[in-house]
Amino acid sequence: MLIFNPRMAYRMEAPLPSSSTVALALRGPAFVALMLGCGISLLASARLSFWLVISTSLCWSFVPIAEIAALLLVCRSNRTGLPFPQIIDLFFAGHAPWLLWILAAALAFSFLPLTLAQILFPFWLLGGGLVVLVWSLWIDYHFFRGALGESRAGAIRKLGLQRLVSWTLIVAVFSYGSFWSSLLGALPR
Repeated sequence: MLIFNPRMAYRMEAPLPSSSTVALALRGPAFVALMLGCGISLLASARLSFWLVISTSLCWSFVPIAEIAALLLVCRSNRTGLPFPQIIDLFFAGHAPWLLWILAAALAFSFLPLTLAQILFPFWLLGGGLVVLVWSLWIDYHFFRGALGESRAGAIRKLGLQRLVSWTLIVAVFSYGSFWSSLLGALPR
């Protein structure tokens, strides 16, 4: 229901009391990291290798960590009184479009012939990525409206800030190694 009607889902789920535990806060981010690990394992070897899934999940755990850091920044003035573990859990429940996109790509590009995969890649990246981006923005907007009780302007502002901070952190971590190697390669010898 969340991915098709986030407005109603967040209005129904957010007021429900939940235990404010570390396990609640970790289940969504851990699932996102696990799905990233599964997707990369499929892309790398066309199978789910236990050690590759685990190691890749750990390596890519910076993605949910960056999102939690941005969420902490954005939600520091929480008017609803929801405990932060519940806010994290509700926020990560809206990651279904990204996870479906990653999983579909991993399955398709693992089992399609290479020539067909190369032809489809730009359509998947641009077309599918744009659809998923808009879909996830819609879900996250309703997270800020329904779960956190923000006004329209407040929800848009918090959504923009959360995406700006989290995506900046993700790109910084992801490009860190190539930045230093290009910088060192450009130095005179």
